[in-house]
Amino acid sequence: MNTKTDSKEANPKEVNLKQSKLAPKIASLFMSIAFSAIGTGLFSLVASLLGNVNVTEKTVGSVWVLLTTFFVILNVFGVITWHKPKWLITAINNVLRFAKERKTAFFSAVLMLILIIAGYCFFLSLPQPISYKATHSTPAVTTLSDVLNPEPLYIDFTPVLDDVENTDAVSYSVAKLALVGKVIPTGIKVTPELIGQWSWNSESQLKFIPKQDWSAGQEYKVRFDSSIFKSDIHLSNNEHVFKTPNFELTLSSLAFYQDPNVKKSHKVVATLKATHPTDLSTIKNNLKLTQSLEQDGKNELAQYKFDVTYDKHQREIYITSEQIRIQDTESYLYFVLNNGVKPVMGPSQTTEEIKDAVLIPSVNSFFRVNTANVLMVKNTQGEPEQTLVLDFTDDISSQDVVSKTVAYVLPTKDSKGNYKYFGSPRDVTDAVLKQSQKVKLNEIPTAQDTTKLHSFTFDAPQNQQVYIAIDKGLKSTGEFTMVNKYDTILDTQAYPTQVNIMSKGSILSKNGDHKLSFLTRGVNALHVKVGRVEANQINHLISQTSGDISNPEFNNYYFTEQNISSIFTRQVNLKSEHPKKAVYSSIDLSSKYNESLGLGLFFINAQALNTTDNYVYGPQEKRLILITDLGILVKNNADGSRDIFVQSIETGKPVAKAKVSLLGKNGLVILNAKTDSEGHAFFDNTTWFTDDQTPVAFVVETKSDMSFIPYNRYARMVNYSRFDTGGVSSGLSGSNKIDAFVFSDRGIYRPGDSVKLATIVKQQNFAKLGDIPLELIITDPKGTTVYNKRVSLDKYGLLDFDFKTQNSANTGTYYVSVQLIKNNNSRDQLGSTQFKVEEFVPDRLKISSQFSQSSAKGWVNSSKFKALVSLQNLFGTPAQNRRVTADLRLSPAGFYFNEYKDYVFSDPHSEGKNIRHSIESLTETKTNEQGKAEFDIDLTRYEAGTYQLNFAVQGYEEGGGKSVRASSSVLVSPVEQLVGYKADGDLSYISKESKRVIKFININSETEQVARDDLSLNLIEQQYVSTLVQQNNGTYKYQSVRKNKQVSSNPFYIKQDGANYELPTAEPGDYLIELVDGKGNTVSRVSFTITGTGNLAGKLEKNAELQVQLNKPDYKPGETIEISIVAPYVGSGLITIETNKVHAFKWFESKTTSSIQTITLPQGIEGNAYVNVSFVRSLESKEIFTSPLSYAVKPFAIDRSKRAIDFDVNIPDKVKPGDDLVISYSAKSPSRVLLFAVDEGILQVANYRTPKPLNHFLQKRALEVSTMQIVDLILPEFKLVQELAAAGGGYAESMAMNRKSKQLNPFSRKVQKPVAFWSGILSADAKTKKHTFTIPDTFAGQVRVIAIAVNDEGVGVKESTTLVKGPFVLTPNVLTTAAPGDEFDIVLGIANGVEDSGKQLPITVEALTSSNIEIISDKKLTLNIDEKSEETLTFRVKVLDKLGAASITFTALSGDNVSQRTATLSVRPAVAFVSSFESGFSESGKKEIAVSRQLYPNLSKNNITASQSPLALVDGLINYLDNFPHMCTEQVVSSVFPVLSYLEHPSYMGNVSYKHERINNLIDTLRQRQLPDGRFMLWPGNSSASIYSSLYVMHFLLDAKEAGVAIPYDMWSSGFEGVRSIASGSLETNDRNRAYAIYLLTRQGEVTTNYLSDLEKSVNASNSKVWQQDITSAFMGATYQLLRASDKAQALINSYKIGQDTQHDNWGAYDSRLAHDGQYIYLLSKHFPARLKQLTKDDLFNVVDPIFKGDYNTLSSAWSVLAMTAYSKVALSQAQPEDVKIMATTTMAEKKALDVTYTPYPKASFLNDVKTLDVLAPPRSFYMMSQAGFDTNVPQKSLSNGLEVVREYQDDKGNVITTAVQGQELNVVLRVRSTTGKNISDVAVIDLLPGGFEVLRDSVRNSYNRWTSDYKDTREDRVILYGSFGDSMTELTYKVKVTASGSFVVPSAYAESMYDLSIKAHSKSGRFDVTAAK
Repeated sequence: MNTKTDSKEANPKEVNLKQSKLAPKIASLFMSIAFSAIGTGLFSLVASLLGNVNVTEKTVGSVWVLLTTFFVILNVFGVITWHKPKWLITAINNVLRFAKERKTAFFSAVLMLILIIAGYCFFLSLPQPISYKATHSTPAVTTLSDVLNPEPLYIDFTPVLDDVENTDAVSYSVAKLALVGKVIPTGIKVTPELIGQWSWNSESQLKFIPKQDWSAGQEYKVRFDSSIFKSDIHLSNNEHVFKTPNFELTLSSLAFYQDPNVKKSHKVVATLKATHPTDLSTIKNNLKLTQSLEQDGKNELAQYKFDVTYDKHQREIYITSEQIRIQDTESYLYFVLNNGVKPVMGPSQTTEEIKDAVLIPSVNSFFRVNTANVLMVKNTQGEPEQTLVLDFTDDISSQDVVSKTVAYVLPTKDSKGNYKYFGSPRDVTDAVLKQSQKVKLNEIPTAQDTTKLHSFTFDAPQNQQVYIAIDKGLKSTGEFTMVNKYDTILDTQAYPTQVNIMSKGSILSKNGDHKLSFLTRGVNALHVKVGRVEANQINHLISQTSGDISNPEFNNYYFTEQNISSIFTRQVNLKSEHPKKAVYSSIDLSSKYNESLGLGLFFINAQALNTTDNYVYGPQEKRLILITDLGILVKNNADGSRDIFVQSIETGKPVAKAKVSLLGKNGLVILNAKTDSEGHAFFDNTTWFTDDQTPVAFVVETKSDMSFIPYNRYARMVNYSRFDTGGVSSGLSGSNKIDAFVFSDRGIYRPGDSVKLATIVKQQNFAKLGDIPLELIITDPKGTTVYNKRVSLDKYGLLDFDFKTQNSANTGTYYVSVQLIKNNNSRDQLGSTQFKVEEFVPDRLKISSQFSQSSAKGWVNSSKFKALVSLQNLFGTPAQNRRVTADLRLSPAGFYFNEYKDYVFSDPHSEGKNIRHSIESLTETKTNEQGKAEFDIDLTRYEAGTYQLNFAVQGYEEGGGKSVRASSSVLVSPVEQLVGYKADGDLSYISKESKRVIKFININSETEQVARDDLSLNLIEQQYVSTLVQQNNGTYKYQSVRKNKQVSSNPFYIKQDGANYELPTAEPGDYLIELVDGKGNTVSRVSFTITGTGNLAGKLEKNAELQVQLNKPDYKPGETIEISIVAPYVGSGLITIETNKVHAFKWFESKTTSSIQTITLPQGIEGNAYVNVSFVRSLESKEIFTSPLSYAVKPFAIDRSKRAIDFDVNIPDKVKPGDDLVISYSAKSPSRVLLFAVDEGILQVANYRTPKPLNHFLQKRALEVSTMQIVDLILPEFKLVQELAAAGGGYAESMAMNRKSKQLNPFSRKVQKPVAFWSGILSADAKTKKHTFTIPDTFAGQVRVIAIAVNDEGVGVKESTTLVKGPFVLTPNVLTTAAPGDEFDIVLGIANGVEDSGKQLPITVEALTSSNIEIISDKKLTLNIDEKSEETLTFRVKVLDKLGAASITFTALSGDNVSQRTATLSVRPAVAFVSSFESGFSESGKKEIAVSRQLYPNLSKNNITASQSPLALVDGLINYLDNFPHMCTEQVVSSVFPVLSYLEHPSYMGNVSYKHERINNLIDTLRQRQLPDGRFMLWPGNSSASIYSSLYVMHFLLDAKEAGVAIPYDMWSSGFEGVRSIASGSLETNDRNRAYAIYLLTRQGEVTTNYLSDLEKSVNASNSKVWQQDITSAFMGATYQLLRASDKAQALINSYKIGQDTQHDNWGAYDSRLAHDGQYIYLLSKHFPARLKQLTKDDLFNVVDPIFKGDYNTLSSAWSVLAMTAYSKVALSQAQPEDVKIMATTTMAEKKALDVTYTPYPKASFLNDVKTLDVLAPPRSFYMMSQAGFDTNVPQKSLSNGLEVVREYQDDKGNVITTAVQGQELNVVLRVRSTTGKNISDVAVIDLLPGGFEVLRDSVRNSYNRWTSDYKDTREDRVILYGSFGDSMTELTYKVKVTASGSFVVPSAYAESMYDLSIKAHSKSGRFDVTAAK
């Protein structure tokens, strides 16, 4: 570029640029730079206009550098030259003149310009904010379905990470937290406009759901407003463009179609599929259907009309042509759809034409055979058959096909005897056919007369070629002709082979024929391997195998049956039969059995044998067969003993004098016994045999026989799960088991209450126990032991004890256990109970509900009935005019009745219907004068069916939201009678010709059996047939459908005791029985299947059920039990009476299937027992398809009267408030008695049940005898198999002594002492005694009195109630907590209890309040109330700005009758307790400090310290530690650890005694948090240990022990075991923790050189020396110093530099610069005092600098206090007293000098009205002002520093609300997330509740989705959750109930990191209005 100017002579006064050769070059250079700047600016402008281009500062800089380089190169080469312009010379002269004349202004301007440029450059060097870009997923085409649901649009926002170095801190969360998961009403604009719904689907993804389907090919522009994003989110572009998919149309199908229902109907049908609803007119206008026709030798094009049909969404379009001409020659029909087809919505259209053609057949070309196949198909008899399947192109009749079709089996050899294979049908000549065998084709009937698919069965040799020929001339129903012959060659398939051992089982009778039966198919011979097992190998057989003994599986590949048996083989030649036919055979094991000398045990392996080539092939069957007559049953008793029963399999009789041996794993006999005359032998506990003597089997021997049963094999166990055998277990000690019954007086307690507990300890036989040692243990909800006491039992076995809870007690469920201390100091738990500790208010009402129609056993069949509610005051009057609400829930249900549990009932009204669950809120009502209310239940609005109806009702206190609940449920159905059936076995497999029976019964709604005669029984055969089904496009297609064919219909009568129906089993098939009533309703339906053959494989198809009934439910010892037994067959059995052992037994034999048997109940059994019957099938029984063993168990009760103590308790029916309740009691025999009386309202809240100790000690015992047997393995005799198979047969509270739990409300209300009295243990005898309790004068209600009596023989219980009522009963409904500014209503109920007062008694009521609340309505009112009636008054209350417990006293007065009642509540601030600090350093010693916070005076602490010593900072840190609100293990240790530094100081941090008490309380707390491995959990109740906390605890204990504190030995030794495991490296942790652990071990006196050496290797492994600047080196240095390795110690301790320990990647929550520096100074003070004295002032500044910045936590504060205290003692011991003055200026501008104390450093306190503080201290002083307390102002704005928290109240529909109705339940939704881009651990979330909000405790969970809390604490007015939170939102929810009407302050929800004070957040406060319930 050239720039030219005219030359003129220069003015001498002006600058002559020509004289300077350098000037033009400089000017050219600047011009190049200017051009590049202009170019860069243009680039940025274009990029921003493009919108989507993300241009970073680095990119702009790169462009500028490139352009500058380019222009400079052009300048160098002369392309750009500069010629001085006149204007420039003038301008320069003017500048120079200005510079000479006004130098100051000129150079100021130059400096300003330089500063601006430098500032801009500095700005560019700063980290720039991350920008976010939007991307989208194009919404997919809407899926075609019955209802179209358009696919959503998703827009994702992701950070632009170009040039971002540290991506770990980048947040991927962009959404405004309050909008996540919510509909976004504003802030997003779409062009063109779209109707739909925007929402934040996640924290980084927007979701849009359109109201209607997307337009096709439409482009949309979306603009985003910043209001929907987080405040720090910067978008690279606020607009985003997306486009919907274009419209597409495809031809899905085009075909020639012939309507099967209309002859000669030939059309072309096409289906078009579109992505969007289609404009059909554009199809009609653009489609042509043409056919090429030949007529008179000419070709012409015929165009056809067509019909257009479509689906409901116009997405599938069906084209059907008019009738197509069929010609003599084939032709084509052309389908042409031009472009331009449009959708209904959107600018898109098709751009390409769709073309296709379909062949139109000629008359002679269409009809042909499509496919032909030969398949192997099973027939109805289960036999395989060859089947020919022909598929034609058109319908034809079966007869026509048969007439034209032939089949031949082709020869396998030619005339010369050579193998012949036919490769083509053309190879088949007439000559070949002459040598072939014609095959008969048997037609398989079809559902229609004509069809395309035809099947034929035929019989041909397997694996041969079959020639199929179909002659030409076949005509289809569409009048097409098959003009050519069709032939093909097909291969027949091989018939499947089958080898089975018939029947299940393994035992052949010794006295039988010893034959084992086989069923085979397609097999000519069997190869049977028989392995005879020797008797001395039984131990190996059992020990080396698993699974059932009938087919054992060897556990080791190298040990098989070959190792334990002698094997021989047999070949069984089989009768030659057709491959499809079943062949029966057997082998006789007699000869081998005779050689076995007693044990006839054989492995059998049968497999098909090819006799020609002598090899085995195909399937095989394995079985272990035992030939014996000895059946064995083993009863395993609970104490490990065994009862053995041996019976003869042949006769069923017991076998006497049989030798029973217990065999060990080594094969040797461990124990033996002989059976008695009853075939019984007994073995004592055998479980102690181990190793080579481990028992493996019981072997039973007689002179000529032997049998065995595995000692412990699950498969041999009898399964009793279907019987009622549940209950308590007695364990191994049998009837002498010691048991404890533990109970409390009321089950629920407030924090601070005393829990009254008692236990009764007895043996099961009630024998005396003596003073056995017991331990009583109570654990809190976190699993921490809070009570532990050893006691001795008294003579009667009754103990009582108290447990005093603290006000700070953990709320939740506490567990009580009574444990027996054994000789080895181990424990056995004898009994347990539980109780709850929580804030509660006793109920004042009781409610009940029932239905006007009900059925205890059956169902209600009325569609309209009533729910009846009764609401009563507990003080004895009806609760009148009270609000009652109810919900109705209907759930689909079926019929099931315990008394008919084996029957199947079906609901005729529900069949085939999709009956849904339904929930309905019924119309609210009020109680009448009797306290009654009714709800109409109308089921006619619901679909008829069977439902479980649940009615849930709430009755409310007067004007309050507190309620009591009740529920009732009933089964409802319109069915009046119900038919049920029971089958005698499996109905899915019934052998042909077998006898099978179904029993029908008919019951009414009361489940009583009744007769029924209006029924018809329809027998229906179910077949699957092919039938024509119309498709969407109007065409027809064959589908397989089930067709029911009625076989018969007959009247059917069900008698009262039921009716048996024998199934017709003659014909194979699938059948259905339907019972139909007179109205045509199907009342029962039964499906069954008949197989085509007999039960050839011996499958068990019938139930082997044994029905056992006892003649009565309970018996006395010595009585005879009569047993009715109905068996499925005849045989013999064993009856036993069992509990935890066998008490009695009896054998019996039955020649009929039903019999009555008896057995005598022996003495010495209490509670209950079981009759167990085992019944074995006779060998002569033909019921061989049923298990040979049937069994049943029946429980019965044993009379308990002798264990019930006869004693009397009497109380008055009524008592007045303030009077004595006198209880009279006596007992017939000397006893101990416990009396307690409790407010029924408390018991109702607790759902407390009166203790029933006798029910406990004599509670139903479980059946603890298990049964093993081998008799279910008995095989039927071969002769029966032959006969029947052929025919077919058939938590630490002490911590709170010093200070309340930080999360408790410190302004707790004064709670009235609960009405609960406990007498302690009293003696009782025949003389009547009295005990007195005084009733509080403020109480009115019902008191339940319970008496428990205990003596040597038994226990007893009595209960009764008394009514406590004064002249007036006042029941105020007052909330429990409120905040200043709240207004609320108190509703007072007044009941008139003045006797004979009559109607309208005038009563004056007055209310007086404490000073922190005021009544803003009338305080004194008069009303008239009838006798025994009640009315209500409402008082409006305002909460004043004064904290503390508040009270309201109500007085009711009428004449001489006066009643008074005081209600209390807590007035607490709507903010959390906060500690704050301001600290620093003053060179001059002067400092003015503004006091920023205004605090309530209650519990506030305001201190100011100043000193030249850093100890000035200690007081603030200690104040912070003392007031820290959370209490994990580290935090509780940190709060007390500094006490050790001031332990002997007389006053600082309390007196010496107080400090020792704090330490001891902490030790108790820590002991409860110690795990078995010695380490410590972080929170109470955790199951895992915290490594650092464990080390920190042991460090504290180490220092405490050195300070003279006694440490429990077990805690000390176990703790250092945990430290040792960390030091050794066996636990996965970092090197810093290992160094800390090694240091502690060394301090404790251990030599740790090996540990140190290994640690050094670890820290040096990375070749990095970073660890030497870490606190790791300091701990290692201190350790070496302790080990007297001074040089190494000095080197390591000197490598650490104060203030330079910067964060490493492996820093955790407990690591910080302040903590490490504090630990370093601590170590110097302990081990390097000389080095400590060398620390400079700068070192100290570096230490405390984080404190000045607020960068501290509990751990670093504790270490700082320890460090500064230690430094002061060593380095500042000679310091001179300081003169410090502090002036305070109040808000009223008054100045006052504060009193400064000097213990141990200058400190002063100031009041809350102070506005500023002026500190005058010596020069170079530290100062700290600390404030702790409750702020008077609630936060009006939310705060988010590193965390974000939002809290909402939602209704049940998810709507965010700020108003509610009294009594309503709300969902509290807390959303929390990190805004740092990384996870933040150890976060506390504190949610304070508004007044009148009651937490539903069960709704507060430990886990929410994938987030799990470290700890949770639920209190009366707040919920606290601890855990970690990441960049993604965590949603925490729980429920509250609104109990009071009014207007309430909504406190902020808080979230704060416990280890980084800068990370905190809170939501803004608000108000919530609650309206009174109507």
